[in-house]
Amino acid sequence: MNDSPEHHWGGLTADEIREVWDGRLRPVPAELITPAVTPHTRRFLTEVGLPDVAVLGVDFLFEGPLTAVTEQGSREYLVVTQQRSNASFAVDLQNDQVVEYHPTAPEGTRFMNSDLAALLFFLGQVRKALTLEEIPALEEALEDVRTSVAVHDPAAMEDEAAWKLWLDDLESQLG
Repeated sequence: MNDSPEHHWGGLTADEIREVWDGRLRPVPAELITPAVTPHTRRFLTEVGLPDVAVLGVDFLFEGPLTAVTEQGSREYLVVTQQRSNASFAVDLQNDQVVEYHPTAPEGTRFMNSDLAALLFFLGQVRKALTLEEIPALEEALEDVRTSVAVHDPAAMEDEAAWKLWLDDLESQLG
C-alpha cells in the first residue's frame, strides 16, 4: 500500500486501519456514495472501506448505497450504520467528524471522532481487545485503546466525548 501523505487519515495509514480489522474492511464503490460527502470521506470509503462484521452490536452499511443523508439542527449527516445497530454513527458532511447519532433524541448526538478513519481504527482495536479471554489482558488492551485514542484523536477523549464514555462503560463491566 502506498503510505504517501495522501494515504494518511489523521496520522493513520490505510494499512494501520486495515490491520486492526484482519481483512474485514470492504471498499465502497464510488457510485454507491452520495455526492454530498467531502473528498476526504469519499477517498476513505473507496480506498479503505467499512467493516463487514459487527463490533459492539454496531453494523456498518458496507453493502448497498451510502445515501442516507439526514438533517439534525443545522447539520447534515451521512449515516454509515444499519438501523438495527446498538449505536448509529454518522459523518458530518461539513467537517468529516463522526458523531454517535441519535435521530429521535438530538441532545444525545455527540462527537465521536475527527473522521471515519479514526472511528474505524479505534473500533477495530476494541474488537481485537474483546477477543481476549483473560481479564488482565483485556484491561490492558482497553487501556491501550484509551492511549491510542488520546494520541491520535485527543478531542475524542474529552470528558463528555463518546469514546471516553464508551471505554469507561466497557471497563466498568469487567468488574
